[in-house]
Amino acid sequence: MNQENKLPAGPLLFLVAYSKLLNCANKGDTSSKALKSYGILNAIAWFQASGESVSAPRLAEYFGVTPTGVRHLLEYLKRLKLIEVVEHRENFKKWHELSVPEPMVAFLKEVQRVIGDPEGAHVEGSNIGLLIHHTSCQIRERRRPSETPTCALQAIGFFIFLARLNAQFGPVTRGKLAACLDMHPNSFRGKLDYLQHLGLITIRAVRADNHPGREEHISAGEAIVAEFRHWDLRLQQDTELRNCCEDNETFRRRKRGAA
Repeated sequence: MNQENKLPAGPLLFLVAYSKLLNCANKGDTSSKALKSYGILNAIAWFQASGESVSAPRLAEYFGVTPTGVRHLLEYLKRLKLIEVVEHRENFKKWHELSVPEPMVAFLKEVQRVIGDPEGAHVEGSNIGLLIHHTSCQIRERRRPSETPTCALQAIGFFIFLARLNAQFGPVTRGKLAACLDMHPNSFRGKLDYLQHLGLITIRAVRADNHPGREEHISAGEAIVAEFRHWDLRLQQDTELRNCCEDNETFRRRKRGAA
């Protein structure tokens, strides 16, 4: 079965969601919050695809972060209409179940149908959903004592953002990353170190074009970069999805500067 032809909306909706998280922020919504929300969104989708019910306490336990921190991220995802929260009541007990758009779940279910257990599947050369899942698991499970659970959660989003940026521009510098994220380069120094330690990115010193010194070029693995390049091209061809949100730099800066 050609998975790409069967469920083209799944990967595209993930890309649209990533764009919304960073570019449709209100004043006070930081890039750090958006990057952490990447990991939360992906986890909810995979839990659903595996037939598991997912709640805020379940996510907090999974990532090792506080329930309060998770709730703030869920509020952000809900405001951007990337998740739904369904209230259940039974015998005076109340709980909230989380869900993402069905095409995302359907895409990941098809991934699981084709490859079987995603934890044991071969990753290299595989599809974007599986590559992101395996990368997220590595970042979450292999963190060193120097990395907090919150740092690891943010590193998931940071890696996804970097890989997509590589797909558009090739290797990037710290300055390019900082400009695109509206963050100071020092604020993500630890995450670059951690991702490099895991072997998920490479950092090479090369001769700079505009001055006599050298600069660092940062790249994610070619397999995931190639997948992002493919699906970003598909997204550019899908007018309806591309225009579903004003996710562009001008819109982002206007919203953040609003009173």
